[in-house]
Amino acid sequence: MEEFKYISENTLNDISLHDCTCAKISMDGAGLVFSMEFMEVCSEHHLNPFPLAHQTGEGKIVFKNTTTSTLP
Repeated sequence: MEEFKYISENTLNDISLHDCTCAKISMDGAGLVFSMEFMEVCSEHHLNPFPLAHQTGEGKIVFKNTTTSTLP
């Protein structure tokens, strides 16, 4: 499993995906994984030490406990 410096659970409301690029969508076990080239972490996010939104490097958004039956 790939390790990231920060893991932020249940904080999708504090991430902006405007103008962000999804490099890959995949399934990893029971998780739907969006591999992002970057994301914007909003100023309200508890891990953002900056007073404004901050652009990350590569990151992943993982939706756990998904099944292929829920996908169109």
